Amino acid sequence: PPRPAVWRARSARVAGSSGVPFVGCWLDAPDAALLSLVQVRAADASDATVSVAPAQATIAPADPGWLRIDAGGATDATVAQARKTLKLNEKSRTLRR
Repeated sequence: PPRPAVWRARSARVAGSSGVPFVGCWLDAPDAALLSLVQVRAADASDATVSVAPAQATIAPADPGWLRIDAGGATDATVAQARKTLKLNEKSRTLRR
């Protein structure tokens, strides 16, 4: 299977070939916080399990140019940080220019 860096590069190429902007975001959190999230997760699309989480922590971090977002706290705080980092308007889903 392709490596995560390959998936990230493919995402940027697909966006570019579709004529839409691509903004890569990397969610960072301490390993303990990630493991805690995985332990309480139920019925979602993620393939992360308690046994997978430690391996995911070894994946190389974001590519240069990607925005890093602190995801180690509450969901509301992560969303607020992402909106701020992406310069998203509070009421819309569009990027402010």
